[in-house]
Amino acid sequence: MKKTIVDVAEMQISSTGDEIFIAPSLGSCVAISLYDPGICAGGLLIFMLPKMADVSFPGADQFTFMFGDTGIPAFLKAAQAYGMIKERLQVSLAGGGQIVGQNGSFNIGQRNCHIAKEFIAAAGLDIQDQNLGGIFNRTLQMTLADGKIQISNAGQKV
Repeated sequence: MKKTIVDVAEMQISSTGDEIFIAPSLGSCVAISLYDPGICAGGLLIFMLPKMADVSFPGADQFTFMFGDTGIPAFLKAAQAYGMIKERLQVSLAGGGQIVGQNGSFNIGQRNCHIAKEFIAAAGLDIQDQNLGGIFNRTLQMTLADGKIQISNAGQKV
């Protein structure tokens, strides 16, 4: 099996049956996986911040997939362009942990979870599986042959 690491602020879509997408060590970042069993295609997005408007660095608008509010719509559009059908999509979410020192409105993980759920619901999609929050990192693996999701926490399957 070919293992493809999807980095933070990236997305990948493929229908290569012998491939596994991996979202490693998700802290406050959220990974969204999509799988269309009709064409055996899957996609994975990892975003790190909820809204582009919350940051003020030059060129932020060049990092579409870094932010939930820009990355999720772009990811869903790319999935549709790839041939994935909305009514068949299986959606999973993982990550959104609370990192030490992030409390209240600074809890980026919690805000990332909220925006992911908000945009998925607005797109008319249902979430089949989620492993969000807490105070630990997770790794998500998605097998493209069948869309199987495996989530581990510190090496332990969840």
